Amino acid sequence: MRSTAILDGPAYLRISEQAPAVYRGEPQFTHGRWLHLRSGVDVTLAGHGMGVRLAVRAAAQLADQGIEADVYDAAYLKPFDETAIVETARRTGRVVTIEDHIEIGGLASIVAGVVARHRLAVDLATVDLPDTDLEIGVRAGLYQHYGLTVDGVVSKALGLTKA
Repeated sequence: MRSTAILDGPAYLRISEQAPAVYRGEPQFTHGRWLHLRSGVDVTLAGHGMGVRLAVRAAAQLADQGIEADVYDAAYLKPFDETAIVETARRTGRVVTIEDHIEIGGLASIVAGVVARHRLAVDLATVDLPDTDLEIGVRAGLYQHYGLTVDGVVSKALGLTKA
């Protein structure tokens, strides 16, 4: 929040009600840059918001299966860290985006656009919400229903690495 508070001009900050800690200390954000949380060569997990926690936990489970994930906190969508996604996509060839957002207009769409513009031969998968009328209920139950879980991320990553 501090890096957003010092910006000159308007900003949008999205805060979850109960965001579990992902970092041991206070992360050092640079405006417009993603934080690289874990190095890997098999698949990229790019999380936004609550998706960061899922990405970190999924990477640990994937490592137990011999799959090393490159993990990013995609903290900024505007400005978007195009360099980070291009470099990791070239390195792993597989990208899973994870976000509490519909599949259109968020992180997944931005990543797909970057991949297309750079003509990268990359397999993409998303863990997000469908672009339909969504169910109503308790957040944890809805996340489970729509696959916004660690198991959901692991399943998508395995689908790309086994393809």
